[in-house]
Amino acid sequence: MTYKTLSLAVAILCTAAACVETSARKPAPEAIAGVAAPYGIQSNDHFIRHWGDKLTLNGIGGGTLGDYAERIQTTHADQIKRNGVIKLSMLALSGGGPDGAYGAGLLNGWTARGDRPEFSTVTGVSTGAIIALFAFLGPEYDQKLEEVYT
Repeated sequence: MTYKTLSLAVAILCTAAACVETSARKPAPEAIAGVAAPYGIQSNDHFIRHWGDKLTLNGIGGGTLGDYAERIQTTHADQIKRNGVIKLSMLALSGGGPDGAYGAGLLNGWTARGDRPEFSTVTGVSTGAIIALFAFLGPEYDQKLEEVYT
């Protein structure tokens, strides 16, 4: 392909992309924002929209945290009946690009020390999300995690 042909192809693609029309988003009016159900989609007694800042229990209200609390209560019902205490180990990992090697090393060291818990919830951002997968899978994946970061 010659330089002229390539230049022409790029110019045509750029021109075609400039002709694309997008429709404007029209949000739900503020008065009904809490109950609006896009396309009529509802899940159980909650609408599709969940507000992450509301913590509710026993089905009162809604929200992401409330749903999580209900799931924990259901999953650990036996433990709650025995002593009322639920023990969860959660891990949140930050990003940092190449500094993710530090988090990988920390997990490997934690396993070597012998007191690394089994995590019920693991989350991460950027490189932390990659490490989170291995952290959730458990110590048997420590070698693979080390390979990814070395």
